[in-house]
Amino acid sequence: MRALWAALEKLRRRRPVSGPVHLPLRVLGVETQTLNFVPIDYVVNGMVSIARRLDSMGRTYHLANPTPTENRIWFWHICRLLGVDGIQLVGQNSFLKTPCTKLEALFQKKMAFYYQYLQGEPRFDCRRALEALENTGIVCPPVTVEFINHMVGWYVDFLNAKAT
Repeated sequence: MRALWAALEKLRRRRPVSGPVHLPLRVLGVETQTLNFVPIDYVVNGMVSIARRLDSMGRTYHLANPTPTENRIWFWHICRLLGVDGIQLVGQNSFLKTPCTKLEALFQKKMAFYYQYLQGEPRFDCRRALEALENTGIVCPPVTVEFINHMVGWYVDFLNAKAT
């Protein structure tokens, strides 16, 4: 997100008008695969609660979202919050039909590490964590528009504040 934000800021400085930036960019990814984001307070509170349990010693707990969210939902909202349109999640075949533009090649290079998250399907078995946190009041919040606005919006605000 930071690399995309920085590129958009450069484009905005060169534009005479305000509003969303149209950026025709294909990004390797599968819309129906999922991302598993959780708020830090859920992870920290869950870790502390589980660590206090004597029966937790030597066990592994995945403090993950039991209901991961499809890439298409995150992607659309991230683009909305960044004020950009024209970016698409596409498969590798898209680049076989039409080769990468220079911008797409540069973006792919910068994003190489993260493509595993946009193309793969990480699955976390969080049943043990959910059982350990049962009746503690510590729950992973569902991913809603408000949740995404809060998580992504905070980061966009942070980047904007650093730029000024």
